[in-house]
Amino acid sequence: MKINKKIAIPLMTVVIIGAAAYSGHQVFASTDFSNYPPMVQRLAERFGLKTDEVKTFFDEERQQRQDDMLSDYSDFLDEAVGNGELSEDKKSLLIAKKKEQQAEMENRQPGMGEREERRSEMQVKRDEMIKWAKDNGIDEKYLFAHGEGEGRGFGRGEGEGGEGFGKRLDSN
Repeated sequence: MKINKKIAIPLMTVVIIGAAAYSGHQVFASTDFSNYPPMVQRLAERFGLKTDEVKTFFDEERQQRQDDMLSDYSDFLDEAVGNGELSEDKKSLLIAKKKEQQAEMENRQPGMGEREERRSEMQVKRDEMIKWAKDNGIDEKYLFAHGEGEGRGFGRGEGEGGEGFGKRLDSN
């Protein structure tokens, strides 16, 4: 189906604003969209689209964000390898671990539990990652410091809730 510009631009605006507002409270991890079908349904109804098309759009956008984050992370690690700070073997371990984390997030139910419970769960995950890095002789700064980070990925950057997993430690 070909969407004309009169529909595409407002649709993209609504989707971006909706996704930004929603991501402030939830993690885009579920592939079945069971946690926000009303938004998908409302977008479909407002713009005369099929609900499956809107779900597919969200799937594609989420996958693109994941691919971009992995690419940014790989570039960050390539720079460390190029500077002699990190070996290719350790870079490979880190990339594999990042992919494993992405797969875990796909299976996680976003928004489950109270805020403190979710925060505690994320701290446990962070501690596990730090232990894994130490066990593999990898400096902690390569775990969470990549991309622009301020609020992207895990955590909330320097804002509410303190340092998140996405905060870049060596930012300029």
